[in-house]
Amino acid sequence: QDPTNVIAHLFTTALGVAGVIGMLINYCGLNPSLNGTSDKKGKKGSAESGLTSPTLVAFGWTWLLVRYTVPDEDVAYLTVALMTAITWLVSKFQWSYTMCFAALAIGMGGQEIAHHVSREMPFLLVRYTV
Repeated sequence: QDPTNVIAHLFTTALGVAGVIGMLINYCGLNPSLNGTSDKKGKKGSAESGLTSPTLVAFGWTWLLVRYTVPDEDVAYLTVALMTAITWLVSKFQWSYTMCFAALAIGMGGQEIAHHVSREMPFLLVRYTV
């Protein structure tokens, strides 16, 4: 495999995952800029907002899903760290639905472009043409 294609896939996959995470954050009502609430609630809302923090939710669910299903510990820890970091970035910048959809589309389109530039056939096409 072409190393350029691998590096491009790392970035485009992260961008697509960020778009999907942003859509989930918006759909669940955890984006303060979309639901009209203030991001700074003070001391009274700190416990409540901590329990619904997208970053903590992503950390917990990723840990539960990956910890016992991925045999390599380094890959499991890296997956948890990356998903948590991506969720933190998306929730910090409070992406709109348009931004999330654009990130997903650019990520998917970027993968196709990477295949064409490196002259590699996508997996689905290889599977159905053999």
